[in-house]
Amino acid sequence: MEDRVGKVGAGMIRNSVLLALAGALLISSCSKSAPPKDSAAVEALTSVTSIHPQTKLWRGLVSATGKIVPVQEVIIKTKMSNSSDLQELRVSVGDSVKKGQILAILDKVPAQLAIRIQKSKVAEMQANFIKSSTKVKQAKALMKFGAISANEVLEDVTTAKTDKALLDYEKATLVGKELDLAYTVIRAPSDGIIFALSATLGSTITPGSELFKIIRNGSLEWQAEINAADASKVHLGQPVSLLEPSGAVLLGKVRQL
Repeated sequence: MEDRVGKVGAGMIRNSVLLALAGALLISSCSKSAPPKDSAAVEALTSVTSIHPQTKLWRGLVSATGKIVPVQEVIIKTKMSNSSDLQELRVSVGDSVKKGQILAILDKVPAQLAIRIQKSKVAEMQANFIKSSTKVKQAKALMKFGAISANEVLEDVTTAKTDKALLDYEKATLVGKELDLAYTVIRAPSDGIIFALSATLGSTITPGSELFKIIRNGSLEWQAEINAADASKVHLGQPVSLLEPSGAVLLGKVRQL
């Protein structure tokens, strides 16, 4: 009985060892079948490269619409106090002009006639003043002898002063008439380009009528309209590129916001 038990026990021990070995082989085979780790991925995850910070400009575009207008516009109007016909028109739209250049000539005859009439008024007032001044001198001499009263002398003095004021007025009016004659010649007030013409040859030009518009010095600018969201992106002096319908590109800078 003891020998059987021992054999059974030994058999059981050998089975236990085989199971243990089988378990060990199973575990070992499972460990060897696991895929190896990617060495490049591990290296990428663990590698660190140091760099220095740099400042770079990011290019951005701001779209805008607008119109081209003169930087400074000069309006030329007639300065005459009376109406006159346009006799000569020496320029047209698009012409370049220089300061002082004759642009148009109005009929001089009405101004010349007004000067002749005004000169006759001046002569009349001059004669009246001489007459009243002479009378004052005579009145003062007679007053010394008691021939006339002081009130009479005062009246003569007042008349003389009135005549002098009228004479001065007529002389000033004559200066105005002479200016009207000078204003029949329309001249360019500055260098520039004619871009608007309101009058036609032979038409009657009334006082203060607009005749021409000039682009002063030929300078133009583009007045742009942008979205409110892009307003912070635009600054004074900033370079600007303007694309024409023809495909040409004009370069400029922001002058005013």
